Amino acid sequence: GGRLGVYPSALAIIAAGRLGMGPLAGFDPDLVVEAAIQWALLNDVPVVASAGNGGVAAPVNYPAAIDGVIAVGAVDWTRTVATFSSRGWWVDVVAAGVGVPVLCAAWVPGQGCSSSGTSFASPQVAAVVAMLRELHPRATPAMIERQLQRTAAGQGESAAGRNDDYGWGVT
Repeated sequence: GGRLGVYPSALAIIAAGRLGMGPLAGFDPDLVVEAAIQWALLNDVPVVASAGNGGVAAPVNYPAAIDGVIAVGAVDWTRTVATFSSRGWWVDVVAAGVGVPVLCAAWVPGQGCSSSGTSFASPQVAAVVAMLRELHPRATPAMIERQLQRTAAGQGESAAGRNDDYGWGVT
């Protein structure tokens, strides 16, 4: 597949819409997202998604569980899996997602703002993916995912390989 330039996710969604795969055409919005992700992956665009904030008993979370998507869970600053972080076979890696510094709506001098969630962990992994892509422009999404697996710092059971809590480890 060819390489995409700016805004690959938006282009994927637009392409899915042009194929008549939108909610107004009677299609499930989840199918539109999945079609857009498959289109992106077929065009060598890596996709990163939050694993979810449902904790241990969470159901499978989509789009993170779509094959080829890099699913990101959350850990705290001690590299312990966050209690809210979804766990399961779809988790690829984890990153800091507890008390992540964020911009404040109303900033008070001397005080900071922070937030928690896998949505705050996944951008960190997306940044690593972007750096890998910059260093290796011909790398496919699967190659980038394997590199993340090889370089993640294993924790707990994942020190010996993959597990449902940490995936392959901390990015």
